[in-house]
Amino acid sequence: KSQNLPIVVIDQNRRRIEALRERGVPAVYGDATTPGVLEAAGIRRARLIVVATPEGYQTRRVLDLARRINPGIDTAVRTHSEAEVAHLERQGVGVAIMGERELAFGLMDYALRSLGTSDDRTQRVVQGVRVAGEGGVYERRHGEPSRGAPELRQHRDEAPPPV
Repeated sequence: KSQNLPIVVIDQNRRRIEALRERGVPAVYGDATTPGVLEAAGIRRARLIVVATPEGYQTRRVLDLARRINPGIDTAVRTHSEAEVAHLERQGVGVAIMGERELAFGLMDYALRSLGTSDDRTQRVVQGVRVAGEGGVYERRHGEPSRGAPELRQHRDEAPPPV
């Protein structure tokens, strides 16, 4: 909202929805896997869907429904395991971020700075660990410098990496 981008929030917490609406944020109460909820949020016109549910099966269902309605939609999801990241990669998600992993990076960042490591060095160390991934599951977008969490697939307008 601060970037003047159109957003709509879907949430199952009625109080959260009411609070968002009071602040002028468009919000839909309900479960995104329930028929009509994604449509009420305007999924047909959406360029991106961000799924932050903690349940992998629910994430998969939301993505499936969103792609049926809007096949070209970009996707960003929260996940909790490397196996789920690998599955989502095979499904062609835009980015999948393991919340616990990013939390660990935040703690690492704080610890390094607290112990006197320079901001620049801390950023390089944390980003180096982030890009390295675990088990080779994480990949950056081909041809772009790393900025934050790595992306799992090429964007639609990018050429495939050389083999």
